[in-house]
Amino acid sequence: MKLTSQGFKVQHPSAVATPRVLMLILASDNNPVFLEHQRIWRSYMHTHPNIKAFFYKANPSLESEFCIIDDVLWVRCEESLYTVYEKTLKAFDAVLPMLQEYDFVFRPNLSSFVILDRYLEFCKNFPRMNLCAALIGDYGNIKFPTGAGFTLSCDVVRRLTEVRPPLFCQDDVTIGKALQEWNIPIYFAPRTDINSWESYIHADTTGFHYRLKHAHRQASGNMHEEELRIMTDLRNRVYGYPTHLQGS
Repeated sequence: MKLTSQGFKVQHPSAVATPRVLMLILASDNNPVFLEHQRIWRSYMHTHPNIKAFFYKANPSLESEFCIIDDVLWVRCEESLYTVYEKTLKAFDAVLPMLQEYDFVFRPNLSSFVILDRYLEFCKNFPRMNLCAALIGDYGNIKFPTGAGFTLSCDVVRRLTEVRPPLFCQDDVTIGKALQEWNIPIYFAPRTDINSWESYIHADTTGFHYRLKHAHRQASGNMHEEELRIMTDLRNRVYGYPTHLQGS
């Protein structure tokens, strides 16, 4: 399937009211390529009036528990793969006063690419309470919302900050375990995973969430260059920037 900018447009939007979403993008500055991902995100993440978007990052030297500077929400903790759950809970703490203005909180990460109007269209018919939507993972007998992108209703976010379930494995599995104990179902949310230039050329164009993670991220020296090339071209095609995709 060839990618065209027309292929990414919402063709038949429903008449249901468009939800308002607070988007918290899991981010860090620990690698130069992460800064490039943020640059691409910033070129479109503030373009929809129904979405308020922040990167959230950690800084153990922060004087307060959290602070917001422009579109970055800083929380006080170590920046590490092992502190993502703590970092996420603190980000949820920080946005509690904002939640009355929104229907959902969406947590993608830097390797995500989101078609915002399609995402909102997908969310229109969801219940505004007891909601989690994500690609569903399985850890033992625990179904969990995979961490590369999940949506929570605001009451679930509040409950997580109040109860603070103890960490179990990783952040997404911990949340899944809590949802299971609270009898909150996880609605399936599709995600298109792109792991190479070839898979990008043949990607499905009907989705709203694309995850760009090179198949040989640990072994390939040019992995980040290719990820950025794909993300840039996808951004160009969806949001109207000039495109230079060969072979399309």
